[in-house]
Amino acid sequence: MASQLAQAHEAAKQSPQQAVELYNSVLFADKADNVTMSDRETALLALAAMYEQMQDASALTTLINSSQQFLVTISKAKSSKLIRTLVDHFNGISGALQVQIST
Repeated sequence: MASQLAQAHEAAKQSPQQAVELYNSVLFADKADNVTMSDRETALLALAAMYEQMQDASALTTLINSSQQFLVTISKAKSSKLIRTLVDHFNGISGALQVQIST
């Protein structure tokens, strides 16, 4: 899966939509795919940064809601830090205050 992360990092420069698909495949991969927690965390944060760059508040909201299944598998301290980081990405999206409050 590390190769998928590398592909996603490369694709982010040229094709953001393809990078989003690759990051999602890492983040939401089955347990049988042997994806490490570190890879999932990297994919989650990279997706949030991409959505901020794309100014897509609704996609960021969906990401936060859909990543709950992953967040319950890690420690509370780490998951709260990740949630805080994800919510902070709303600050870079203009006009996203109301969406941030409702999330």
